[in-house]
Amino acid sequence: MELAIDTRRDSNGDLELLTDKGRAAQLSRQMIIALDEALSVAQALDEVYIGTDHLLAALTERQLGTAALLEQHGITKTAVHALMGHRTLVGAGVPASAEVKPRKSNTTLDHVALIRAGEATPVYLREALLRDLMNMIAQARTRHVILIGPDGVGKRTLVYSLAQLIANGQAPQGLHRLIQVQEEAFLDMSVEAMQIAIKQAGGGVLFVPHLGRFFGPPGRALYPKAGANLQKAFLGTDPVIIATTTQADWDQTLSKVAIITENSQILRVPEPSLEETRAILRVLQPNIATDYGISISDEALNSAADLARRYLGSPPLPRSAEHLLHRAAALIKLGGATGRRLQTPGQRYPAPGCRRRDAGRRANDRHPGQQTGRGRAHQICADGRAPARPHHWAGCSGYFCEPGRKKRTGGPQGPPAAYWLLPVHWPQRRRQNRACQSPGRIPVR
Repeated sequence: MELAIDTRRDSNGDLELLTDKGRAAQLSRQMIIALDEALSVAQALDEVYIGTDHLLAALTERQLGTAALLEQHGITKTAVHALMGHRTLVGAGVPASAEVKPRKSNTTLDHVALIRAGEATPVYLREALLRDLMNMIAQARTRHVILIGPDGVGKRTLVYSLAQLIANGQAPQGLHRLIQVQEEAFLDMSVEAMQIAIKQAGGGVLFVPHLGRFFGPPGRALYPKAGANLQKAFLGTDPVIIATTTQADWDQTLSKVAIITENSQILRVPEPSLEETRAILRVLQPNIATDYGISISDEALNSAADLARRYLGSPPLPRSAEHLLHRAAALIKLGGATGRRLQTPGQRYPAPGCRRRDAGRRANDRHPGQQTGRGRAHQICADGRAPARPHHWAGCSGYFCEPGRKKRTGGPQGPPAAYWLLPVHWPQRRRQNRACQSPGRIPVR
């Protein structure tokens, strides 16, 4: 084969290919023919990209000189198409008895197939919302559902939970798959990607996140041409469309689209409770611990949920608590503490935004209303008690310095990077450092 490659000569195709580094590569005539055949194979498989498997299938065609070389090593057209799951070419030389295996698409995602293959991330099932969702999609008419809620409350997770039920055979009859278009395909060929997704979602569910980007006035909608195909799908009942949006997008844009309002139902997804957030974090705990090479205690999960709800107003739970866990784990990993345990002692949390003058009394104060001194070396808890160990990281000018430690006057003094967990701006952090105690030697900023 090496001799055949070295002695092979092909005419110039008069076409240049620009690589990622900006270099021009000349394509031969045979390569152009191979790429054209690979495009035909990709389109037959409902793809918008040419993959390596498509190109390999094209190289097995007799009109290309590479077919004979590949057959010497057992790479035949029958074998390649069988591995690709190419059922459309059974009548074109591929025997019907050939073993057909499912293949991954570079245009869409089938979450049911991912779950059955064990490649999906575990999700928490919000049973009450799932019950309402399945009741809507089980109806004979107006089966399409619009999930409305702030970004981060778990609208996507609710849909992925439905895919879990479909994979387990617990969903309404007639639903066998849950298709979602990959974002890269939308960026390159939105119209073709939407058409392919609607076709593949037949007999199942088509999941469309951020529905508002397909509609709106000219210049505002990101994919207006793909929105036309989506409106046609809303007029039918197969596939079932589940889309997500926010209340603002619904009020400003989607509520004015008659096809959507007349052929869909609304399901509002509220922010989960604190207990639900803790349960969600326990589901995500093994994956986060594996990704960062640490162990996470249950106390740290509870603290993340409490801190996120108390100090992080946006995004809402559970996304804010999940982001907090990721940030804490990343900071531990950056600090060279691989393999350590992320945990938080069980201490009281201060009230957010409390003032130093109203924080309470000193450790030896007898009156709860007594004001604190300006140059105190100890923190004041929200319940009026001083901590066992003083807060020796100064927010500014040496406030709350450790006893016996000389006050730093050259500027603000801060703790190690691994203790900054909450993304609060510097002025707010200074106010909180003067008034509030943070749990487990983790100050808030």
